[in-house]
Amino acid sequence: MPSAVPMIRALSLLPAIRWLKAHDIDSDPFLHPVGLSSAPFGDPFRPVPLLHVGGFLRAIARKEGPDVACRIVGEANTTELALLGSVALGTRTPIEAFGRISAVLPVFCSHEQLAIKVAPSGVSVWHSYTVKFDAETEHLMLQYAVAMADRLLGMTGTAGPRLAQVEMPAHPEFGLDHLDKWFGTDM
Repeated sequence: MPSAVPMIRALSLLPAIRWLKAHDIDSDPFLHPVGLSSAPFGDPFRPVPLLHVGGFLRAIARKEGPDVACRIVGEANTTELALLGSVALGTRTPIEAFGRISAVLPVFCSHEQLAIKVAPSGVSVWHSYTVKFDAETEHLMLQYAVAMADRLLGMTGTAGPRLAQVEMPAHPEFGLDHLDKWFGTDM
């Protein structure tokens, strides 16, 4: 039975690569052990294995700390947020931003899902991957996605705090406390 290899565009690595460079950290020791290289940046739309990208983020976090995904996204500029940033740019409301992102997400990542539910009490957004990551990598990948959502909502002019509640699996060693300063204490 055939199965698909989960892929994501190489440009998804750019914020982390640039973050490492800005902090005078060589990216190669994080890229090479997980089967990645800086070569894809000649073609940032080239697909790379999603599981390898997760391994890259996990390797960075083990050296730089469990909130590194938030720090990477927090320091990225709009152009580094790449495809999703450009899609959300110019939207006027969070619902419009999430609607656009949801529509383009399959072009960006083959195994990433975004569901939006609008209710009178607010908007609920569910983000997930249809692949199995280990607990540490899952936490980091979802942390990255939540940080990205928060940044993209900021592009709509929505003042913080933009996320009323965040639910995600805890880091197997550090729990969720390291995210309080990023998303508040309603984790």
